[in-house]
Parts: sequence; structure tokens; C-alpha cells
Amino acid sequence: MKKSQKRALQKLMSDFDKFVYKEAYGLRVMREKQFGTSWHIDHTIPISKGGTNEYINIEVVPAKWNLDKSNRHTEKYFGGQNEKNCTE
Repeated sequence: MKKSQKRALQKLMSDFDKFVYKEAYGLRVMREKQFGTSWHIDHTIPISKGGTNEYINIEVVPAKWNLDKSNRHTEKYFGGQNEKNCTE
């Protein structure tokens, strides 16, 4: 189900959304080289919670942070975390 949902969302992406996603990928690679840690392209509002692949819903974040966040909305995740826990 997740693969079909992902494909459907990719078909809805505008050219600008695709451009932003490619830029986010480049930023992710650059940050990995610069900081020596893994980074992810993430959705502010998770796909599982109704988020889309629109440019406004894409962010580049540390992998650990993204894995800890799981499928929570970014703002809700930060609301329940202090800054120290988010950067460890």
C-alpha cells in the first residue's frame, strides 16, 4: 500500500515540487559531507498523516532526529522535546 501511495503522490508533484526535492537531495548530500553524519529528506506532515510531496512539506533533517520523530508532525515533535534531546 505504501508504494502505491508514494507513486500516486509523485504523479501529483508539480515541476517546482520536483525541483525542490532535487535541491533537498543535494543539500542532504552536502550536509552529510560537511558534518560526517547521516541526513534525511523528511516530510513536515508525514505522508501517513495526510502530508504530500509539495515543496512546502519537505525538509532536510539529521537522520537520528527523523528516526526519533517517526511519523509525527514536526511541530508536534518539537512541542514535546527540549532542544538538547533533538540534537543528540
